Amino acid sequence: MFGFLGPNGAGKTTTVRTLGTLIAPTSGNATVAGIPLVPENGVDIRRKIAIMPESPGLYLRLSVRCRRSRNGASPDHVMEPVAIT
Repeated sequence: MFGFLGPNGAGKTTTVRTLGTLIAPTSGNATVAGIPLVPENGVDIRRKIAIMPESPGLYLRLSVRCRRSRNGASPDHVMEPVAIT
């Protein structure tokens, strides 16, 4: 589990959107969940991650546990190692 902190305009949203495959990177390299961040791997990456923004928009009433299970991930597999219940 990761969080991004920084001042306005520091690139937090752009970083999360890029790593979440919502926008394409303009340069550099990254690996997400062990998968290279390239456009053809977008679906595979999205199957392995979940993003919970500060203002969840459509997901106002969904817990992290519910959000993970909707993405096909086992919530207990992800949350037990970090003691989230």
